[in-house]
Amino acid sequence: QRFSTMIEVALRTGRPVRIGVNWGSLDQDLVTRMMNENAALPEPMDAAEVTREALVVSAWPAPSAPKTSAWGGTGSSFRARSAGSRT
Repeated sequence: QRFSTMIEVALRTGRPVRIGVNWGSLDQDLVTRMMNENAALPEPMDAAEVTREALVVSAWPAPSAPKTSAWGGTGSSFRARSAGSRT
């Protein structure tokens, strides 16, 4: 509901809304934890892929999800891909 209110106000006032993250705002502790967890996998992903996933995690927090890893909830796309379903 808050998101839709924000968008309605932005449309009504002709103001842009920035949604997203960038490399400069990426939490380095999050990246470090994700890199360490990735390194411990039997088949680690490329560092660039882990960093991209960290951007997604930092932009899409799941505060109500149980934290089972450094990157968030139990349904993380990072965890699914790192478990061997890479394409």
